[in-house]
Amino acid sequence: MAARDAGVASAKVATLIRQILSTFADKDMSEMKLPQPSCVGNITQECGALGKLQVGEAMLGSDGKVCHQYNGVSKNMKHYFAHRVCTSGGSFSAGLAESVDQTASAQLESTKFFLEQIAEVLSSLPQVRRNRIHGTGL
Repeated sequence: MAARDAGVASAKVATLIRQILSTFADKDMSEMKLPQPSCVGNITQECGALGKLQVGEAMLGSDGKVCHQYNGVSKNMKHYFAHRVCTSGGSFSAGLAESVDQTASAQLESTKFFLEQIAEVLSSLPQVRRNRIHGTGL
């Protein structure tokens, strides 16, 4: 999921990266040079596409047991749906989508949008890679 989709301001992405690396790598990252805000948008967009690709591949490669979960949340008069996919291979955060409201129809539209995004990313893959995912190997 892209950091900006999750509500992280572009100017705060570098701070977020430093905090995450400091926590998980147990090193002082205060002097680490990180991408300028001008390229943060490109990085977050690319990460979002890669995340959707990972979720789509997990869904296609599963043993037929796929569970889609969502959670609605409101903040600052805006409504969001968080999507999560669980397969036998693991659980994946699949994205955060802004919504007009939190009605059942908005929930359905958000789910359709989520699945369309994954289908779009998967359909852009070369045929050879799609065959590997489906197990044909051709």
